[in-house]
Amino acid sequence: MTPAPAAEVVVRLVMKMHALLCGALLASACHATQLPAVAVSNATTDDRAVMAALLEGTLREQRDRSIRAGLPARSDPGIATGVLFLVLDSTVPICSFDRWSGNHVLGCFDISSSFWRPLLEASTCDFSPRQAGAMLASRNAHSMAIRGTLGEKVVLVSSDAINSLRDLSELRRQYPHGSNVVIFGLPVYPTADMAIVYYRAFNESLGFACLVRKNNQWFVRERSGTTE
Repeated sequence: MTPAPAAEVVVRLVMKMHALLCGALLASACHATQLPAVAVSNATTDDRAVMAALLEGTLREQRDRSIRAGLPARSDPGIATGVLFLVLDSTVPICSFDRWSGNHVLGCFDISSSFWRPLLEASTCDFSPRQAGAMLASRNAHSMAIRGTLGEKVVLVSSDAINSLRDLSELRRQYPHGSNVVIFGLPVYPTADMAIVYYRAFNESLGFACLVRKNNQWFVRERSGTTE
């Protein structure tokens, strides 16, 4: 058999390498664009208890103060506003280069960024922020569903129906004036009686909270947040 000319051998090698490279790039691209389902499992009973404690503790106090600030001066400063929290029924995942929640309202949170890191460091109840961050990244790799109840004045809203700012505005119009939309990440538990969780109350604040459990009830011990 007559050996192929050197130039032909070079061309064949280049074509083979090109095919292999294209195959690798295609596989990588397919992996990068493959988003997980918005909710792949459910938040636990403890998770819901932590979320409910944050809602009915500092977040409701904060919301009531905001509402009362717009009332006439003669209004009772201790009046209950009766507003509702509208909680999206999927949790917020950690930010990753190849996946996110797929929902523009849920988005994601990034504990490694210069924006998020100080908020986390201020709300870990003396637990190592680095270890807390690693736990949050692991547990929030994917979004999960929130099922059940979070309190008497809390409404779970399908995240499938809320995917834009227009959707948020339309949702608020369906409920009493002042009702606010809230989203959560999944809590992590450095100890059996400590929880750290990401939260966002739209147009009000977002950050992290550390809660402790006493007599089988969760209480907010530390909360960091920045005004939106």
